[in-house]
Amino acid sequence: MNIPGRLENAVWEMEKFQLMIFCSDGIKTRWDLAQYSGILKFDPMIIATAIYKDQARRTDDMTVLIVKVI
Repeated sequence: MNIPGRLENAVWEMEKFQLMIFCSDGIKTRWDLAQYSGILKFDPMIIATAIYKDQARRTDDMTVLIVKVI
């Protein structure tokens, strides 16, 4: 287990209805939502499922978290 020596805070300015997508290292890093035409009109669970299904490394645990600003 690799625990960082210190934790840092981050602040992002976001507008209503924007999505923030977090992925663990079990998800490939070079994915692009543009390959999923029209996916942004769907529920974030569908987006997370598509990323998980197509971008999983399958050699590590995988997590996709999507936060929608409301």
